[in-house]
Amino acid sequence: MKKKITIMFIFLFFSMIYVAPLFIRSGLVHYNNQDAYFHLARIDGLATVWKSPINFISFHQIGSDVNQFYPWLLIYPAYIFKVITGSTILGYKLYILLVTFFTMLIAYYSMKSIKNNGKTALIFSLIYTFSSYHSTDLFYRGSLGEFLAMTFLPLVLAGAYQVYYGDEKRWKLLMIGMSLLVYSHVLSVFMVGILLFLFAIFSFYFWDKKILRLLAIAKAALGTGLLSLGFVIPMLQQNAWQEIYSPTTNLINGINLSELLKNTMLNNINGYSIGAVLFFGILITFYNYKKLTKVDLAIYISGIILFLFVSNLFPWHFISTTLLVRIQFAWRLSTFATLFLAYGLSVGLTPNKKIELPFFISLIVLVVGLNTFSVYNIYKSPSVYNLAAEASDERVILTDEISGIWKNQMFFDYVSVAAQENSSLVIPYAFVLNKEQIHPEVKNHGDYVTISYDNQEGAGQLETPFLKYLGQQATLNGKKVATEISSFGTTGLAIVKGQNEITIQYHYTNVAIFSAFISFMTLIGFISWEIFLIYQRKKDDGR
Repeated sequence: MKKKITIMFIFLFFSMIYVAPLFIRSGLVHYNNQDAYFHLARIDGLATVWKSPINFISFHQIGSDVNQFYPWLLIYPAYIFKVITGSTILGYKLYILLVTFFTMLIAYYSMKSIKNNGKTALIFSLIYTFSSYHSTDLFYRGSLGEFLAMTFLPLVLAGAYQVYYGDEKRWKLLMIGMSLLVYSHVLSVFMVGILLFLFAIFSFYFWDKKILRLLAIAKAALGTGLLSLGFVIPMLQQNAWQEIYSPTTNLINGINLSELLKNTMLNNINGYSIGAVLFFGILITFYNYKKLTKVDLAIYISGIILFLFVSNLFPWHFISTTLLVRIQFAWRLSTFATLFLAYGLSVGLTPNKKIELPFFISLIVLVVGLNTFSVYNIYKSPSVYNLAAEASDERVILTDEISGIWKNQMFFDYVSVAAQENSSLVIPYAFVLNKEQIHPEVKNHGDYVTISYDNQEGAGQLETPFLKYLGQQATLNGKKVATEISSFGTTGLAIVKGQNEITIQYHYTNVAIFSAFISFMTLIGFISWEIFLIYQRKKDDGR
């Protein structure tokens, strides 16, 4: 117990070092065309998430259903911190500290479950957490979803390792890791699924107990499916009901190899690369290859291959017509190159005997110091945000005084394709009655919105800027009325002559509620069973 507490304090200390750059200013550094605005708006929009999937305050106040397309459950603690501190910015920073702590903890215990070696696990935890691309996701891209996903990838790796090569009875590690990934970042689930499939195909011939391992994979898949229904089914239901616009691209381009190598060796946080430590770690691991098992070598080589795939050496144009184009950017593979190369390097660096203090201090200085220096280097001179800032500004600081700015940001991710194509009407918050624009009184109440309009022109069809999804409910002068999709892809409804008091709100569909219930009961059942097994083992040991 004492050792576990010591490890937790060590990880808390290093987590504080890792997130320190976030706290050097009162606001938050944001880079143009990156994701900080998007995720801060998501956090603010969670105020009413238990009552309704849609909050009318965030995302230009048009009722974006981002919560049913982008997982929200695991970022809810950020909203709790916001409520406690009274600041979205401070709440976000405290949440990042918490996530970083769990990243170190999960990385440590994931590697220990594979190697049963605390030294290897400690080295892996430090290298992985302080890796360049991990910091790129947080400090440069502001990509909260991918940053959160990187917390659980070591657990997925540990689970896959056990199922494919180790103790297949530990398939629950894979189930837990994949389920947490689903509630973090859907695109990461897609990429991990492809990698798991490829690893299974290429390694199947070398498996022992093939039937048992296939059954373990099936159990992990079934468990993941049941635990994930609460998010997956509502997302699929909304997608099936109407065509949803999601960020994509028609062509993926790898980074020019010379540029990639330059950014890598200089450890540029804005270079989307694995960074200098892991790059030179490739050579260190190769030098210590005798410490690696065949499986370790396979993981290490996979990391090298994925690193090269980030560059233009890989013919990305060949996959422009396949589902792989959904990853959008070749540099997303740096996530997995980081994971695999950190794994190989930690095994290669592990001393055969007791860790000597000079070695450990040198490792900390190199890994922790280099990453911290690189982050501070891009944080050194961000401009202060002002309302007249041009779109070309590279860096801004979001302060509490202007926290409402992201509420007016418009993101067309996860709106209907029709609304995206008619953005010229949606963005100006246009209300159209019988093809003439009107200006009713609108009041935003968070989980619902009210529209008041004295219509002297006679009955007609009102087209609003509010997006329409399944689960929408509307009332007109206190009575429920039907709505339809307007000519520009939003909510339309018939109004009467005279005073019109309209309310629009959303509820989770019965399918969504039932799916969440199944996932919740699966979780309760799983936890209860694990508690029972622990009790049974202690009872048997006491005999």
